[in-house]
Amino acid sequence: QIIVNSNYLKLIVSKWGIVSSKINVIYNSFDVPQNTSLKEDLRKKYNQRGFVFTSVARLVPWKNIDIIIEAFVELLKKYPDSLLNIIDEGPLKEKLRNAVAKNNIEKNVIFVGRVSHEELIERLKASDTTILISSYEGFSHLLLESLSLGVPVITTPVGGNKEIIIDRQNGMFVPLRDVMATKVAMEELISNNELRNILIEGGISAVKNYSQEQMLEKISSVLR
Repeated sequence: QIIVNSNYLKLIVSKWGIVSSKINVIYNSFDVPQNTSLKEDLRKKYNQRGFVFTSVARLVPWKNIDIIIEAFVELLKKYPDSLLNIIDEGPLKEKLRNAVAKNNIEKNVIFVGRVSHEELIERLKASDTTILISSYEGFSHLLLESLSLGVPVITTPVGGNKEIIIDRQNGMFVPLRDVMATKVAMEELISNNELRNILIEGGISAVKNYSQEQMLEKISSVLR
């Protein structure tokens, strides 16, 4: 018997010649981050203003940070006080910085760099939306962390994302590398409070499906 942590990985493993019936999908358990700080206090701590989008991803081609920046440039035409945090490092950092400088939006885009997990949780909680539009993902704990903190997510329907997110119920899907669709989703989360509340409530509810008890029970079932 083989255990994988998403149906996406089950599909990959089955292509190696493994019989599908021997591959068991058991999601990793997820511990909800414990942070009692108020959102407004964290916004002050990290000097966050306006509507805050946060991207947490290696600065590599398949994470599509360039698309986020292009969409954000368009968004600023209508919502000039918005802020975009880019967290982590990677080989595309200089190229992405140049794109920001070219569009004269250095005051609106903050390259945070790599941070501790504790600070990451605080920065996510201080945000209004997490945006992760990778070309592929296994099973993203970033999405679970954001949902558990009451932060809506914009993501792509790839890999394990489709097993976490139900479009417009606990998150929003946008087509891969679609600048305008990404911009429209960002704009809708700013302007549509009813949708935001639906996504927040749906997200908090969704993370309850990833308890340690459920994971251990399923593993025990396979071992028996």
